[in-house]
Amino acid sequence: MNENLTAQEIIEIAIEIEKNGKEFYQIMADSSSTVPLRDLFNYLSAEEDKHRQKFEEILKSAGGYQISDIYYATEYMGYMKAIADERVFAKDISYVDIVKELKSPKQAIE
Repeated sequence: MNENLTAQEIIEIAIEIEKNGKEFYQIMADSSSTVPLRDLFNYLSAEEDKHRQKFEEILKSAGGYQISDIYYATEYMGYMKAIADERVFAKDISYVDIVKELKSPKQAIE
């Protein structure tokens, strides 16, 4: 399996992270019992959506751009793999279940 990620793949990963982040923050907003917390999580959700839109613009402009092999040093690929494998805002987890387990709003932000 080729471990080299294209620019397009990296941007697509970023888009998915932003979509999942928006979903998480929206669930947190919907679950918040106070207006300030609801406003905070709605703001964070909207910011994730702005980030997604920016990445989609970048994706359109990147076209078929290939990252030079010089960037595929071991450290770089390790870093990118860690980002791709990161479970923060991963799609295979239930944000509703996570919210149910939270003990405080502070814990949600951490």
